[in-house]
Amino acid sequence: MSNNGANHGHSVGVGIKDGGGSGGGGGMGGIRKGGNRAAGNSNNTGSSNIVQNLINNSRSSVPPRDNTPLLGIGATEASLKSDGGGGGHGSGEIARTNGVVGWRVHLKGTAWLVGVAVVVALGLFGVLALRRSRGHDPVPFAHVSHPLQPTALWGAVRKPYPTGAWWTNLVLNKGDNNVAVLPYAVKATDTEGLQVSYSAFRHLSTAMVIADLFAPDMSLATVENATTHYVESYDPLSVGLVFPTVLHLQGNRPSYYRTHLVRGCPYVTVEYYGCRPQVKAPNMITVINGLLFRENATFQAAALTGSVFDITVISGQHWMLFAEPPITLVWTIDGSLTAVEPYTGFLRVAVAPVEKVKPVLVKHWQTYPTGGEVSLEYPGRGGVTGGRGSSDSDLMITYRWRRRGEGQLLMLALPHHVEILQDAAFLTNATDVFQTLKGSMTGVVGDRWYMKEGLPRPVDASDPTKKKKKATRSRAGREHMYGFHAPRGIQDEKALKAVQGAVSEDLAAIKKGGTERWNKTDRSDAYWAGKRMAMYARLALVAEEVGMEKERKEAVALAAAALEPWLEGSNKNPLVYDTTWGGLVLQSGLSDPYVNFGNTYYNDHHFQYGYFCYCAAVLARFDPAFVKRHKGALRALVADIANDDDTSPSFPLARHKDFFDGHSWASGLFEQNNGKSQESSSEAINAYYGAHLYGRATGDVKLENFAKLLLAMEIRSTRWYWHMQNNTKIYDPIFAANRMAGVVGGLDATCHTWFGASLEYVHGINMMPFTPVTEAVLDAGFVREEYPVLASVLSRSDDPVEEEWKGFIYMDHAVIDPAAAWTEVESLKRYDTGNSKSNTLWWVATRPGAGDGDSK
Repeated sequence: MSNNGANHGHSVGVGIKDGGGSGGGGGMGGIRKGGNRAAGNSNNTGSSNIVQNLINNSRSSVPPRDNTPLLGIGATEASLKSDGGGGGHGSGEIARTNGVVGWRVHLKGTAWLVGVAVVVALGLFGVLALRRSRGHDPVPFAHVSHPLQPTALWGAVRKPYPTGAWWTNLVLNKGDNNVAVLPYAVKATDTEGLQVSYSAFRHLSTAMVIADLFAPDMSLATVENATTHYVESYDPLSVGLVFPTVLHLQGNRPSYYRTHLVRGCPYVTVEYYGCRPQVKAPNMITVINGLLFRENATFQAAALTGSVFDITVISGQHWMLFAEPPITLVWTIDGSLTAVEPYTGFLRVAVAPVEKVKPVLVKHWQTYPTGGEVSLEYPGRGGVTGGRGSSDSDLMITYRWRRRGEGQLLMLALPHHVEILQDAAFLTNATDVFQTLKGSMTGVVGDRWYMKEGLPRPVDASDPTKKKKKATRSRAGREHMYGFHAPRGIQDEKALKAVQGAVSEDLAAIKKGGTERWNKTDRSDAYWAGKRMAMYARLALVAEEVGMEKERKEAVALAAAALEPWLEGSNKNPLVYDTTWGGLVLQSGLSDPYVNFGNTYYNDHHFQYGYFCYCAAVLARFDPAFVKRHKGALRALVADIANDDDTSPSFPLARHKDFFDGHSWASGLFEQNNGKSQESSSEAINAYYGAHLYGRATGDVKLENFAKLLLAMEIRSTRWYWHMQNNTKIYDPIFAANRMAGVVGGLDATCHTWFGASLEYVHGINMMPFTPVTEAVLDAGFVREEYPVLASVLSRSDDPVEEEWKGFIYMDHAVIDPAAAWTEVESLKRYDTGNSKSNTLWWVATRPGAGDGDSK
């Protein structure tokens, strides 16, 4: 075994119903190669289907921190049409708050929830079931207060805070950094109000970086100065901000404006209450509705009244401005538009990149979204299905957009949505019009999106035209898709004996103390400790698969010994529960935000604790007594990154997951110029894979299914936004030639990592660790194009590739040529901390075509 590792690092709720930078940003985030890095940037079997409704602690009309009624809106707010979308709640509306269903009554302006939690399980026979709460056990770790306290910018948000949310730049520090809403990016500023950027106008593309650069194209503010903002509400698909004006804060009269920042909305919407709207374009407005601005000393301010304004700015950009009710605006010599009197209503701005989209924008502007709910539907075990034609591997995701106004709602979908949308009303004239870092968005009309998600199916073990060999070990063949073992067993007797020999060799090296150096690190660094314990867990599974019972027990004991000190708090740098934000953090970070990859400030939790979850899942499989003994600590550890209970007072739901982009964001409470970012897509996949296996091994069907959904979403988004084949429509060819993105941010993607730009780092960090689920990520079609690019580094003589990274290159090669890869891996002398000789040989030996005489 190696006493070295491939050194690397990273940047960095929702209601439930059930039944039955990257490199270009200004955030802190660099990482070291071989050093410390600055941080950046109740078991429920239910019925055949389990349904979750994701609200992510959505709150509205919550009093601000001084406990005065929110903005004193009263009847003024009622002048706007109430939320609709896909059918209202009717009288005695059913409120979905904090993930339970009950009747909403209003007491002194605050929403209270009463009644029992009732859910509808969309089973085969439409069963109505009651939801039994999982319960909220105390977190069995030492409790501490965090040195960083939430400011008033967080507004309505309370613990547990969504530290991984896409919009945290709105509430960190001054709250005035970029947020990628898509297709726009926005900034909330004290002086210019809400700045709107269609960043695709400033698209940058090089071999190493691709970015949409932020610059304010439009700003929406008021004549009355608004010196602050705060979050009024949030859900999985939106965040709502309120900007109280000075007049309001002084108590003179209600005067404020609000924006609903909803993902995928082709407009930016601002509601005004008792204040004078002001619309500015830094590139001066030169034409409105065909009227040309005359820049001379005799120009008189023009008063324009209406609801639809077709705007051209001096740079040539075209924008549309809409108002309900009609508004009178004065067009002044500085090119800005200012309301002549206080206004109560809403304004919407939208870019018109091409002429054909203007009629579309005019048709749909009167209906706007205020938020969104996400519901999840899972097929049951044993092939029982339900819902919209789902199969045993299908997972149904539904977006329900909350909206105001009459008519059809227009929204925009990203490429990974379009791939799985069912029965969608796509709008041709709003397709391939709006550009983002993640490619062209597609217009979709309607209040609901139905998407059929699922894990890619394993490839058959061999050529169906040939006589198939019986797997030497049959256990793998009995596993469900991407379970503890490979979808196929080791079919070659010689390979089997080699893997068996590697298991013995790895265990012997561990017994000799070859990992002493890393064992010391393991006591203080959750990332390296996680990799080590997960390697032991993999060793146990490989030993099981090849029939080595004695060695399996030895590896299980190693895994338990590595994990137990972290659960008991007896290691050098223990986990503690942060009562301020709501999460498990490392004690050392309370005095230094940048140690352990920024863990204590909520960077990379899924990368780090994902390895812990994987190890725990294996122990649950082989040593149930260990799990029973540490049940509370293990539940907390899993919940920190894959919490499936949005009513939990301790952890946010799925801390890092972005339910619109599909993938996770690794960065936590660090401001980043690119919005948010994530480096290691594969370690994010590993996190949800580990949580899924833990739920399966412990009989927690709810967790098992929820984590499976998180896993499937992460895999799909990784294949769209990290993997780049020759025909990609996401990134420009000059950048796509790298075949793998290193770090993906809200507004940029780079071909380097936090710890270096070498290709083996960029590709390897987005492959590790190699487990059965890796097959769903590294498909042969992609690897055939990607491997030659990666393999080019093997001929580098001035800075030879380290053995640890060579292992990943050879394992990648095995996807398309297992015979050649077998020869390559036999030459390895060292392995990454989270890898081993056993796992490396196992991976190659279980690839499709391995051992059947057809390496291709």
